[in-house]
Amino acid sequence: MTDKQPFSSQSIIDCLKVNYGIAAVLLTLLPLGADMNASVYKAETQNSQSYFVKLKRGHRYDMSVAILALLQNAGIQQIIPPIKTTNGGLTQHIGDSTLTVYPFVDGQNGFCYNLTDNQWIALGKILRQVHEFDVPSSVKGLIRKETYSDKWRKAVRSLYSHIDGNLNGDEATLNLQSFMKDHKEVIHHLVNRAEALSQKVQEQSSEFVLCHSDIHGGNVLIDENGSIFIVDWDDPIMAPKERDLMFIGGGVANVWNNPREEKFFYKGYGKTEINRTILAYYRHERIVEDIAEYGQALLLTPDGGKERSAMFEQFKGMFEPNGVVDIALKTDIDLQARLVSSEKERKAALDFRQKHFFDQRGFTDPYVWTLDEKDHLHWLLYDGDKVIGYVHVQMWPNHRAALRIIVIDELKRGSGMGKYLMDHCEQELKQRGVILLQTEASPNAYLFYKKLGYIDMPFNNPDGEATHPDDRAMGKYL
Repeated sequence: MTDKQPFSSQSIIDCLKVNYGIAAVLLTLLPLGADMNASVYKAETQNSQSYFVKLKRGHRYDMSVAILALLQNAGIQQIIPPIKTTNGGLTQHIGDSTLTVYPFVDGQNGFCYNLTDNQWIALGKILRQVHEFDVPSSVKGLIRKETYSDKWRKAVRSLYSHIDGNLNGDEATLNLQSFMKDHKEVIHHLVNRAEALSQKVQEQSSEFVLCHSDIHGGNVLIDENGSIFIVDWDDPIMAPKERDLMFIGGGVANVWNNPREEKFFYKGYGKTEINRTILAYYRHERIVEDIAEYGQALLLTPDGGKERSAMFEQFKGMFEPNGVVDIALKTDIDLQARLVSSEKERKAALDFRQKHFFDQRGFTDPYVWTLDEKDHLHWLLYDGDKVIGYVHVQMWPNHRAALRIIVIDELKRGSGMGKYLMDHCEQELKQRGVILLQTEASPNAYLFYKKLGYIDMPFNNPDGEATHPDDRAMGKYL
């Protein structure tokens, strides 16, 4: 949402009176939404009736309001249809923008409110109804269709030179540039993986259904009675159902990332087969789009005013533990971390760590015996059927553990695989009761651990061994 009002309050009030017969006496700009081309308001009349007013730049045919009318006629009650103008229109032009009016529903959105189990079930039922809605052919031809466009991937790649270049700008500009520079390998991986997944998806034959296209927590409204409404139908699309399902468990704004929530949602949605390749594509592509939009807004223009700092914080939030980036990587069907449990995996672990760790140091693995010890845990990271990473952790008394080795295939380094593997191991160790994970960081690895939240602390090896003089003793409370 822009913080600049494109029209005066009085001009909007006049438009409501002339075109809707609504005698508003108070108009309040609402701090809602992420669309920088739209502003939303609460209009109130003398007799305390309230309306939700949306003003969006441009005069294109608004398919969203037409879809809402169709869904309402089909008996889907969990939407808020627009109020018609006095001439029977669903929208009204005002200057170079389009105005739409809805009944005002008091409530909270899914970013601010934790849905109950029954509300998750209800949301699942609603979305299933939307996906099964038979869109009339006359309308279907007007709705945009999924093309798996590379628009946003190109946009992010066009920012690479700005990430590495010398920029002049405000604090938000410089902060974003620094953050993107620190995470550029992960950003490159997300863009490249989205492209590879899009090619895989296009080779498949998938059924297209009506999708909301942006059904994150901010677009689910819970009223005072606990009823659920799906709002903000700005950009409906005919696409695979995974276009909407990516948000369930997807972690947008660091909510909706609890497996329990998914369980109850699908209890309502009903039995369905989810294509994880398509799901992974959409989760990657969504992040790429956000990187492009935030990057263009903060690196290329000074516009946005006081919202620029908040935009930078929102950008950073994508990379937090169990945020959208982590979840997208975990969704990728070709990526899987597994605890070594078979002889075949034991051999693969020994071969991998010798080649990628001990060979680099010029000696033969002296710790083969740890593969046979129950207090030593070993994980392999697979990309498909190929091993691309390895971790060795030693369990210690008093709910502590020591990270002994982590190594990623040289060709995969810098793409976020190390973080992905560490996050996976930390989660499994927490489930085993580990409170503190410690390590000895080499000079080259120190910044890697620091970015993951590790801090300097004594190693305190229970076997009495001192930390190597070139290494830094670090740890993280899980």
